[in-house]
Amino acid sequence: IHLSTTLSRRLRQKDTPSKKVFESTIVSIYSPLRQSGGTMYAINLAVSLHQETGKRVILLDISPTGDFVCRALGVTQCPIPIRLKGVGFEQTKVASAIVRHPALGIDTLNIVHDPNVTSDVTQVTLLLSYLVNLYHFVIVDLPHELDRTVFKAMVQADFIHLLSNGTRAHLEAVVKVLEELQGMIQQADARVRVIVNESEQEVDEPERGEILRRKVYATLPKVTAAPAPGHPITLAHPDWEYARAVRRVSREI
Repeated sequence: IHLSTTLSRRLRQKDTPSKKVFESTIVSIYSPLRQSGGTMYAINLAVSLHQETGKRVILLDISPTGDFVCRALGVTQCPIPIRLKGVGFEQTKVASAIVRHPALGIDTLNIVHDPNVTSDVTQVTLLLSYLVNLYHFVIVDLPHELDRTVFKAMVQADFIHLLSNGTRAHLEAVVKVLEELQGMIQQADARVRVIVNESEQEVDEPERGEILRRKVYATLPKVTAAPAPGHPITLAHPDWEYARAVRRVSREI
C-alpha cells in the first residue's frame, strides 16, 4: 500500500492533464472529536506552506456540508460544494469547483461527504491522485467520523496529523485512533503525528504524556484573541505564538 501511495504521487494516469509538479506531499488532518481546532489549523498550515515555499497548495474541505473551511474564512457566499459519489471520476467537475484565493495564495476545494455513500471511498483515491499532479502540497481537512472514506484519505497521505485539545476526553479519543492506525498503516510511527491544541487545557504535560504514551509532535498555543474572519493567524499575526508553532511545522514538512 505504501509503495502504491508513493508511486501515485509520481505517475499520472493517461486521462489526467500534463503533470505540473514532480512530487507532492499530502497531509491529512483528523480530529476524532469536535472543538479540536482542526479546520483553523488546516487553513493556517496551508497558508504557511505557501508562504514558506512559494509553491502550489490546495486545501480540501471534506465535511458533512462541505463549507467548514469556507465559513472559517468568512466568505459570505460559499461556492456550491461537489459530491464525490458516482461511477467515474469527473475531472472537469472537480477542476471547475477549485476556488483560488489570491490574498491567501492557496486554492480550496469544498466536498460534501456522506459516510453512507460507499463510492466516496474510490472517488477520494482518484481525487487525491488527480490533485498531486497539480499541487506541491495537498492539505485534507477531514470530518470527525472515521469511516472508510476518511480512513482511505489517511492511508494515501504522507503525513497524518491527529489533533486534540488538552482535555482528557480528547486525548483518550486520539489514543484509540492511534491504536487503530498502528495495525493498519505501514510506517505509522513515521507518518502519524499528534498535535495538541491548547485551546482547552485540562491536564498538565506529564499527565498528557501518560495518556498518549508517545511524544507530542507539536503544541499549538492558545489563541487569546479571535482573528478577523478571512485573515488566518499566520498572515494577520505572524508574531503570535500560534503562528510561530504552525510555521515550524510547515518548515519541517
